[in-house]
Amino acid sequence: MSARGLALLEILAVALLLAAGQVLVKRVVSPEPGATLLELVKVALGDWRFWLAVACTATGALLWMRVLATAAVSVAYPLLIGCSLVLVALAGLAFLRESLTAGVWLGVGLVLAGSVLIARG
Repeated sequence: MSARGLALLEILAVALLLAAGQVLVKRVVSPEPGATLLELVKVALGDWRFWLAVACTATGALLWMRVLATAAVSVAYPLLIGCSLVLVALAGLAFLRESLTAGVWLGVGLVLAGSVLIARG
């Protein structure tokens, strides 16, 4: 596999880890709609899903360091953001039963297209 192909796979892996972390945190705090920040922190610290989200995010950050060591940030970051938006939208739909309007899908598509254009130079 080429270095570029490996970097793309690593970026996708980072996006997956970050999306998983977001979904897990959302699951933890969703039953507490009127809670204060302090109350949410107390709830989160006692929930294993929060700690799994922390592990996903930390692992993603470590892998991101590898990406930055081998790829231009001006290329890698737009791809990460574009992939993350798509994955979080899909995860929200699949795991959180969030509804996504046509406008949301259009916005996600435009951001992803813009990310690809930026990454290509």
